[in-house]
Amino acid sequence: MFLFCIAVVFTSLQCSRLACDARFRSVHLPFVQGQEGLYNLPQPVWIHSPSRKSRVLLVLRLTLKFATDSNCVTLCQVGIEGHPYTSAEARVLRRLSTPEKIQKFLDEELAYNHAGTCYSPRQVLKYGKAHCMEGALFAAAALHFHGHPPLLVDLEAKHDDDHVLAVYKVGQLWGSLAKSNYSGLRYRSAVYRTLRELVMSYFDQYFNLRGDKSLRGFSRPVHLKRFDRIQWMTRETEVWEIPEHLCTISHTPLFSDDVAKGLRRVDKRIFAAGRLGGMFKK
Repeated sequence: MFLFCIAVVFTSLQCSRLACDARFRSVHLPFVQGQEGLYNLPQPVWIHSPSRKSRVLLVLRLTLKFATDSNCVTLCQVGIEGHPYTSAEARVLRRLSTPEKIQKFLDEELAYNHAGTCYSPRQVLKYGKAHCMEGALFAAAALHFHGHPPLLVDLEAKHDDDHVLAVYKVGQLWGSLAKSNYSGLRYRSAVYRTLRELVMSYFDQYFNLRGDKSLRGFSRPVHLKRFDRIQWMTRETEVWEIPEHLCTISHTPLFSDDVAKGLRRVDKRIFAAGRLGGMFKK
């Protein structure tokens, strides 16, 4: 994470456009003027820095300090917070501009990773493969790149592996992205009013190799901002801190044990359709 300080003068006390100084290519940062402090941008802004030819900055927040002089206001310091990507990484992420494009990338351009790793999004791009956890991390990073908060939800299973979703909202409706070797455990359009509705859409497609329906609960959304300190998006080493955290937080059960005892096994045709995604789940 980098911090740059620049100075400009403007005369309007209304919404303004802040022009970057000569260190940056011509670009404007929109913000709403107010008191000093930390401001979230209305939309993410990309800056290309000539001094860091292989880097771009995704500007997410501004730290503003003002000084007044008669009828004008001087914006005397601007702290720009952003996350570094290489030019090659940015080119890939920039074209993944919608959830649908991100899911297509997960399905068609990333091989399934059967190794016991926990790659960061940077490593996923480097090695060209991902499993459930790594795919969710990459999807969250791609969503974050385009202005969504990076949120993960852990699906808890019995006699089966957990599954991890990168969730997002369009208006008040939830959708999700996921990497899975089972065809029914991937993308969901943003049409679900609650997280529970979204999670339940996975229930009939979530089964183990015996055909038992195994989904039992789900976690609250985990905002990956809490892992910015370990540089979860661009770290060159694995990010086991994140799945370890998902294992420790509380999960909401979908139904009681008595209900679970009455569940029938999955239909053979649904089982076969799910297995079209691969030999091994997630």
